[in-house]
Amino acid sequence: MRINHNIAALNTYRQLNSASTAQGKSMEKLSSGLRINKAGDDAAGLAISEKMRGQIRGLDMASKNSQDGISMLQTAEGALNETHDILQRMKELATQAANDTNTTDDRGEIQKEINQLTSEINRIGNTTEFNTQKLLDGGEVQRASQTSTSTGTTTPAKVEGTEVDATAAAALDFTVTNLDFEVNGTAISLDSDAYTNIGDVATAIQDALTADGNTDVTVTAEDDKLVFTAAEGKNVEIGAATTGSLSDIGIEEGTTEPTTAGGTGASAESFSATLQIGANKGQAFQIDISDMRAVALGIAQATDGSGASTGTTTPAKVEGTEVDATAAAALDFTVTNLDFEVNGTAISLDSDAYTNIGDVATAIQDALTADGNTDVTVTAEDDKLVFTAAEGKNVEIGAATTGSLSDIGIEEGTTEPTTAGGTGASTVFTTDPSVTNGTASNLGEKALDVSTHANATNAIEVLDKAIAEVSGERSKLGAYQNRLEHTINNLNTSSENLTAAESRIRDVDYALAA
Repeated sequence: MRINHNIAALNTYRQLNSASTAQGKSMEKLSSGLRINKAGDDAAGLAISEKMRGQIRGLDMASKNSQDGISMLQTAEGALNETHDILQRMKELATQAANDTNTTDDRGEIQKEINQLTSEINRIGNTTEFNTQKLLDGGEVQRASQTSTSTGTTTPAKVEGTEVDATAAAALDFTVTNLDFEVNGTAISLDSDAYTNIGDVATAIQDALTADGNTDVTVTAEDDKLVFTAAEGKNVEIGAATTGSLSDIGIEEGTTEPTTAGGTGASAESFSATLQIGANKGQAFQIDISDMRAVALGIAQATDGSGASTGTTTPAKVEGTEVDATAAAALDFTVTNLDFEVNGTAISLDSDAYTNIGDVATAIQDALTADGNTDVTVTAEDDKLVFTAAEGKNVEIGAATTGSLSDIGIEEGTTEPTTAGGTGASTVFTTDPSVTNGTASNLGEKALDVSTHANATNAIEVLDKAIAEVSGERSKLGAYQNRLEHTINNLNTSSENLTAAESRIRDVDYALAA
């Protein structure tokens, strides 16, 4: 018998503590319903389940996002349903007005309804919104901060090469031997010099451009890639390699033009929205809704507020083809006895030597000026002759009576100005503004004119096109909705299965814990 240590009592005490601890843990799990209440319960399981929980909650929110997207699309589509009905009524009225059994007064009454219905289409386009975002105005509010009297926001032409295996950090030497090509007409020659990194290559190309006086393109190195950025209104033109391979420095031949957003050309603007339809970065879906107001549909014509203008007109312009003569190359070429006419003015280019295409443009412009002809302005742009007509005028280039027009990169023909926001020369609008934006009383647009049989029949054709355009837009919105419905089903299925997996890790099994 031991006096100082009662082993049996110690064993009993230890067992009691173990039972109490186990009972406490079981009660904790049973009361919370969770197998893991703290990291010590299952460290690895906690980390895994938290990751799953994050994905589950992301999937659930993505499903809600998709449902919100459907609600937004249904709002737009519902508004266009009313626009459709209005256009159908307008066609009905135009068909009625085309019948010569109607008097001038009768057609005047029909015109009144046409005007009001056109204003209502504007109201629908200007006021239809979801969560304060206007859907059918072509994104006008989104563009307001970046538009003025210009024709839009232009993104300069840019070419990014592919990443090459040469970085400053790695200090890897690579040699480009006898690689010859052109960038916007400037000859680039990379020879046997060793370049430590892609930045050295960019510097060498930029130095060649600077030495040649070429400011059209700037060359930099970003993220181990060559980046060619054009000046405003210019292209990036990379010519084929005459020696070596462009792939050595991660680029390829081709021309990239600047892109314009938010312009005022003939193509309609659109409202754009990006829906986050997944739990991870990059799982997004963009929707676009076109401008559905009267001018965009071609059934009205914008004015400047006085009723004098007839829309946005792009002047007639003729661009010749590029000729092999630039100021940089200083290549002499001679045009001998080339006689033709520009808008009725006789042009005669004889045996004078012209250093570049700019000299030819100057000679033609001088002849026009001497003849008092202000219908056309002639300039040289990018090694091409450009003929631009005055407002409302055509560019008329007559056939060469002596020589060949191809010598200076042009051909005979007539080019007329084009009008944006209209539907062609046959479309007739009211003389005075008769259409509002739908929410104000001021008249800012002209409606389709149905005062005569000819005008009314033209209006029928215009309305048919507008109906087809709205039909196409509604069809697109319906396709968006159908896609999002499938997206929701997939997200909900993924969330359900992931929740089941997370539950097996995190939740308590009452049968085992009891």
